[in-house]
Order: sequence, then structure tokens, then C-alpha cells
Amino acid sequence: MDLLEYMRSQNNMTQAEWERTFEDEVREILVLLAGGGGAGKRNGFWDVSHYFIAYVDCQTGALHTGDGRIVYPVSDEEHDAGGILDRFRREAVYRLKARKKIPHKVPEGVTASSQNEFLIVEVLEEDPLCPALEEVLDEYRRPVVVTDEVLGELTLDKDLDMFEGEVPWCGEQICLSLEVDVANENTWADAVRAMKEMLAEQDRWDCDMRAKAPHVSSPNSRANGASPPTRRSPRLRKKLRSPDRATQHRDGRRRFVFPPTSMTTTCSSDIASPRTELWWTG
Repeated sequence: MDLLEYMRSQNNMTQAEWERTFEDEVREILVLLAGGGGAGKRNGFWDVSHYFIAYVDCQTGALHTGDGRIVYPVSDEEHDAGGILDRFRREAVYRLKARKKIPHKVPEGVTASSQNEFLIVEVLEEDPLCPALEEVLDEYRRPVVVTDEVLGELTLDKDLDMFEGEVPWCGEQICLSLEVDVANENTWADAVRAMKEMLAEQDRWDCDMRAKAPHVSSPNSRANGASPPTRRSPRLRKKLRSPDRATQHRDGRRRFVFPPTSMTTTCSSDIASPRTELWWTG
């Protein structure tokens, strides 16, 4: 089963089927939340998740570190009422009764955190004392900064798994994001090397972006069902400003985000939204 088929099968699960993917055994855990959360629509319900970075098994006392999620279902009515992500605080410890996800084979591309899940049965306590998790939280809050002679100072955003910084681009300062595997410093070096190669050829990249700009599809044009122009526009290429953010992704893709009104045409409809993006593969 490929990734797309797997995701479709997961989204087609009913709530009863989804809950059967967790063990019957209910265990008590202390969990340290960090990194936000989200909700996904399934077959007749919403799967709400909050991310954690460590938990302690209360029966054994064992500390488990690594990304994971606590999850629970909500109805369409509960979702539409709003506030479903306000149930838990970030960077907080909770004592829970929960059922662990049953391990199963997944295709490449499925995140590790989605396989390290606990289905909430009951919330027992908020902010219980747990020295082991407090140490993990202290380490999580400690800044991680690397310095490169070309890219300058880069600070790790541990929630997004990205190093952030600023670099000069065609005479302007732009924001920089490097996606990495936080646990694998080889990916840090790979991301830095790839971005330095691009910066060394920024004049060529700038020229390529100006050539590609008339073909860009904006979020607004897609949402409105409009098709972006395919004819090259000299005026549009002239008005294209430098991006305000360049992102190097782990899979080799590069994304450039442009500021509002950076690209306009003489047509009645703009092809640029407040956040216009250009993507490159490789």
C-alpha cells in the first residue's frame, strides 16, 4: 500500500474502527505536551491530536522520550462549535488514563509521531509533579544555535523542526528556514550545504523566479477556481521583488514566499495573493 492509499484508508475509518486501532489495555501515563496540535476529518468524526515530546509510564516508572500524540474523537457539532484545541496547554504535564496505538506496518512518509499515539480515556490531573519530565522540558526550552560563516546564526525552532535565520538575497535581507531531522545532525549539515549552494547562485535563481513568475498559482486563484495566466508578462517580471522567505525542505524541494503585492499584472485579476509561493524540486 502506497502513502496515498494508506491515508485514504485511515480517513475512511469510522470512529469505532479507529478506536479499535488502539490496545484494549488502559494504562496511566504522565505526558509532557509541546509543539501544538491539530484535527483531521475522518468518517463521521474528527480526530483531535496534541503533540508530546516525552511520557512516563506510571506502572513501570520508565521515561520515554520522542515525538508522539495524545488523541481523542469529537463530533462535527463539537468541532464546529470551536475551541477543540484549547483543551490542553502547551509545555504542560498531564496525568492520563489512555490506550496505546497498536503497532502496524506503514508506508514510507508516515510520520513517527502518528505511530506513537495514546487515545485518551480520562484526564486525571493537570500539572502533576514529575522531575523527569521537568528535566526534559528544561532541555526542550534551551536554545539550539549553530553559526555558519555564510548563513550566519541559525536558531532551531523545535516545534517546526526548522533552523531559522536571515541572509542577504540580491541586496535585501530575507528570512531563511532549513527543515531538518532534529535527532540527526547529518540532516543539519545537508540543509546548510544545500542552502549555501543556492545562495552562491542567487543571481541565477532570481532570474529563474522572474521567468517562472507568470506561471505561479496563488492560494486565492485556486480557491476562486481561477486559472493563472500562462502568457509571460514583462511588466510582471519587472515588478517581482525578492522573496521574504526561502525554505530548504528535507526532501530537496525549495519554497520561496513573496510579500504582499510583490507580483501584479495589468489584467483585472491579480495572480498574486498576500502570500505568493514558488516551488522548485531538487
